[in-house]
Amino acid sequence: MRRRTRAGFTLTEVLIALTIFALIAAAGTAVMGVSIDSRFTVKAASDRLAAVQRMRALMKADVSQAVARPLPGGDGVAPLRTRAVPGADPTLVLALTRTGAGVGLDEDGSGLIGIEYHLVGDRLERRVRPHPDAPGPGVVQVLATGVSRAEARFVVYGAEVPVFEPRLRLPMPDAVHLELALEDYGALDQWLLIGSGR
Repeated sequence: MRRRTRAGFTLTEVLIALTIFALIAAAGTAVMGVSIDSRFTVKAASDRLAAVQRMRALMKADVSQAVARPLPGGDGVAPLRTRAVPGADPTLVLALTRTGAGVGLDEDGSGLIGIEYHLVGDRLERRVRPHPDAPGPGVVQVLATGVSRAEARFVVYGAEVPVFEPRLRLPMPDAVHLELALEDYGALDQWLLIGSGR
């Protein structure tokens, strides 16, 4: 009598198949982990870029609406200032007066608000006062963190100067050159035109 063989897998074949499946599953898990990490890295970089773009847009809006404001008593105009002005706050990057019409911040209906940018530690702060002569820092908004350097210079007739002195025919500079150094982003140079300049 002839013996019949049964169809099926041997124990060795099953163990080899399970080992191959485990290796494929481990590789898939590693790829998925890298993909998730990459997604979070891309999101963080996108959020950082969006914050930088918002900061640049806000600075551009402020500088483009800067105006020459008569000093109390009619003794000239209040200039744009940087920390290069003698006696200025060492954290000051740029101070200006801008039109506030439609912004809803001006208290006396003059349409003017005071804007200051300060580098405090590694934070770039924007301080808004409801009137240029209002006391105190006003409303403080943190525009960026991880800022290691922030400098502003004025562009007048194509030359950059650290201090701008308004004159009768030149009450405002042509532009402001801002240099920022941001952690994880690098150097950022921005030339902002002043709307009320020449």
